[in-house]
Amino acid sequence: MENVTRLQRDILDRLTERDTSASVRWTDVRGIASALSGRLLPPDRVRERPEAVLDAFLDALGPLVGPENGAEVWRFVKASGAKDDRLRIRAMQMAKGLPIHCASLVLYADAERGVYRAQSGGYREVDVPPLEYRGRPVDVGQREQTLRRRLIRNLRADEAGAKFIDRKIETGFGDDRIAERNFPLNAPPVHWLYPQKDEFRHVLRLYAYQPTEWLGVNGETTKSIKMVDMVVDLLTGRTIHQGGPIGVWSDVTADGRSTLQQGGGYITRPLLAVREDMAERLLVNRTNTTDIFTHHAGGSDSGLETKLQNGTDLSTDTDGHWNDTTTSCTGTDREDSQQPETDAHFFAQEAYRYYDGLGWEGFDNGEWGTSACDVRVTAHIGIDDNAYFWRWVDGSGRHFGYLAFYDGECSGGSVAMDFMAGDPGIFAHEYQHAVTYFGSVDSAGDPGYLETGGWHRALHEGLSDSAAGLRTGQWTAPGLWPDGACRNDRPFRRIEYPRSTDTKSGSAYVDHYDDRVGAGAPYSNSTILSHALFLAGQGGVHERTSRPAELIPVPGAGNANIFAVMHDAVTDYFDSIPANSTGVQTMIEAANLILDAAEAAAGDTRSCEYDMLRRAFYAVGLFPFDSSFVKQSYGGEACMLPWTVAWKHSRPYLGFPAHWWRSPDLFVNNGSGVEYDADVGAENDLFARVRNIGDQDLTNVVVRFYFRAHGTALPPSSTAWKPCQDSTGTDCVLTIPTLAAGSMNIANPASPPASQAVKWFLPASEIVAGVDHFCLRAEIEVAGAANHDNDCPYRVQSNVSYTPLSLADGLGIRFIVANWEKESVPLDLEIDDRALPDGVRLHFEGPGDLKDRRLEPGEEVALHWKVEAPLRDADWFRPPFDGAVTGRIAGDLLNGAWFDAELSDVRTVRQVAPRRTVHVEGFLAGRLRRRDRKLQGRFEGELNTEDGTLTGVWVTVRHRARRRPKHVKLEIKAALRPTRAVHFTQRIRGEPVGGVTYTLRWPDRDRPS
Repeated sequence: MENVTRLQRDILDRLTERDTSASVRWTDVRGIASALSGRLLPPDRVRERPEAVLDAFLDALGPLVGPENGAEVWRFVKASGAKDDRLRIRAMQMAKGLPIHCASLVLYADAERGVYRAQSGGYREVDVPPLEYRGRPVDVGQREQTLRRRLIRNLRADEAGAKFIDRKIETGFGDDRIAERNFPLNAPPVHWLYPQKDEFRHVLRLYAYQPTEWLGVNGETTKSIKMVDMVVDLLTGRTIHQGGPIGVWSDVTADGRSTLQQGGGYITRPLLAVREDMAERLLVNRTNTTDIFTHHAGGSDSGLETKLQNGTDLSTDTDGHWNDTTTSCTGTDREDSQQPETDAHFFAQEAYRYYDGLGWEGFDNGEWGTSACDVRVTAHIGIDDNAYFWRWVDGSGRHFGYLAFYDGECSGGSVAMDFMAGDPGIFAHEYQHAVTYFGSVDSAGDPGYLETGGWHRALHEGLSDSAAGLRTGQWTAPGLWPDGACRNDRPFRRIEYPRSTDTKSGSAYVDHYDDRVGAGAPYSNSTILSHALFLAGQGGVHERTSRPAELIPVPGAGNANIFAVMHDAVTDYFDSIPANSTGVQTMIEAANLILDAAEAAAGDTRSCEYDMLRRAFYAVGLFPFDSSFVKQSYGGEACMLPWTVAWKHSRPYLGFPAHWWRSPDLFVNNGSGVEYDADVGAENDLFARVRNIGDQDLTNVVVRFYFRAHGTALPPSSTAWKPCQDSTGTDCVLTIPTLAAGSMNIANPASPPASQAVKWFLPASEIVAGVDHFCLRAEIEVAGAANHDNDCPYRVQSNVSYTPLSLADGLGIRFIVANWEKESVPLDLEIDDRALPDGVRLHFEGPGDLKDRRLEPGEEVALHWKVEAPLRDADWFRPPFDGAVTGRIAGDLLNGAWFDAELSDVRTVRQVAPRRTVHVEGFLAGRLRRRDRKLQGRFEGELNTEDGTLTGVWVTVRHRARRRPKHVKLEIKAALRPTRAVHFTQRIRGEPVGGVTYTLRWPDRDRPS
């Protein structure tokens, strides 16, 4: 429940206080409760007239189901009773005197319970558009006459329709003068408001005789002249909807329970369906130009294509609520569950809308035939953790596609992979297969040019994995529970770090072109492409320990932006992909064509989309090559690691702590190690670790430094920041005369060269409104470097405070929120305190109230918070246990070697003896100190919560060129320092614009011995 007003929240609170059993199903899109149940009105009110019951309900609860002025907008329609004395009262929502399509309110009541249920299809806010077309007023009566003439022409143009007119004129209309005056309509059309996507349209709703065809209950298409219901855009004359014969199918709304959960309960998915002969509902969405059909395969894909072609075995439900669920491993139980049908239909609707926004309709965009082919999906094709896209071709040579999903897989009597249709990434993956199939055509103009084997198959899979991640933000296949179907933390692939062996098969995938395997392993090679698109869209850091530039950071250009470029490449450019038979240059050419699409979208090669794609393809070895596919020099490029939140998906595998709003390459070191807080009233040694990620030397690399009071939304332009200066007032500027290819100016931040420091004097006068911490920014300039000649900024920030926490006094936090937009915006502040142990509390202390607060253009406000920790010193080792690990390797292999690592995604499995010892599992990544060798893999062992001693087995992986990775088990004895941090992220229009991190240093627990 996000789209809730203060008034609605207050009414809900009063309702739940009065009736603790009351429940609500909220619809954020419309800002109302689509269903309420409980003691809504007492029984004595039901004895009144139905109109009075409606008025009483609207007075008490009206703002929950529609606008605040409910009595003014809801029009009583009728009341009906049942044999058991139940009463149903129906009303419809109006706006400026016009009824709104599907915006109905239904109250359920009886003498014993009073009003006990309400269902609403209403809207809290309705913006009625002007009745104008191209700036001119529209005469509704004139449009009605024009529509009638057009419908007559439609009938006369059809052979059966012309005969129907002659017969109707001959037989006459009897006493029905209204039908006679309005023929072929049965009555004058009615002016309504019709919700479509994010707006309301003026429409005419009518019933008229028209040529029509429909899918009958026998699965066959029938064509005839029937009375049909129609919705016509009043302004443009376009037919928005034309139904089949009245009494066959009617469009209805429905819902169902998802495979996935939120807050411990199943997610309810809104669905669009049809009702057959006013009886059972079927999962058919007819609101788009292309229909969406969802089928129940009955536990097998035997004869599936015949069923789909005939339109049989559609998913059905008697009351329109697909609510049957299961966690059973029994095949029949899983087949009876309606969760995969719910998810498949919902995700198909979402996918259709997403691609439609890119100008692509359904699977094939109507490229082969008079209209796009139907979108057909089916669930329940058997027990397996699999799914697929396939197609059939009819006698005319037209191609039709469908998606099919298995019911998951069990292991040891419990579900390991849940319903595959319930995973948003898996569904997006398969849907992209359909678009790729139809989007890339051969020289004869037939779809399916990209073959289903070899390097073409690698492209198919890489594009589908990319589409899944770019659309959902999840970069494992499948997603991890509860956001995905993978319940055992072992997905098929980890696109965010393909070389991880923490997968179902224990196998790694390829993330660099030089490590490619044979064409017979397309899935292994597919992650070269998908990982590059992950880097360019989501943002990440590519790691290759054998490369001089071991880490190549790629700040994301935006998932939606990169998806649009990829889609353009597939549907406009991929027809010229080299054939499978030409060899391995297929994927190199795919990268080139994606860059072509990025250039075409922006009009040049200066955009961030183009430059981040170029850097990502370079990182994975797909760029640059000449026309003969011979590797070329990339050139030099200077950059720094961005703040960690920009590459959060890469972080666990690289061994960095979860300090979201910190760049590890921008820091203060005044002689006691890396810090992120400067000394006030003194000069500080400020450092920027600059990386040349390219393959040529750079000269005269210049870094400029800026600062601002600690805040979340800071000005994008550095001209609105203050330059860091030394005690004489001279700007802090670092000049690096030569930065060799693949090198860094600072090897070890703990002991950086003094020559790389700039002296920053921070005067006490900069402390304003109690904000005594500061954000740092570094900007890189390299004149004459080709890779720097673009419009994408080379800058990083550190918005981090590393602060001691007093157990007695707690910690005061102050930072600034701001609005640099041109219009007022609501304050949207996300607070992530999951790294704090139980018992540590965060309080807002003002000024004012955060609820419904708005920020005016240019407004800056300092917010005050208090962290309280009424704990004992030993309570440092309460969960969560993610954090830094320092220790030694025991046993014969690497005996005694010291390492530093980061433990992530820790699960506390159970308490073990002795007391205060727990068994933990997690992912550990780090390096040996003396050998500077990277180690990463799963850890399992015991944590002593008295002193933080960690012992157990670290299953590391040794990667060998073009050979299967070797798993090595290491015994370790180490000390854990849990990360304790609070992250504040400010969003504007749903997108993060910045944030601050407060990393809390526990007394006497800063560094383990």
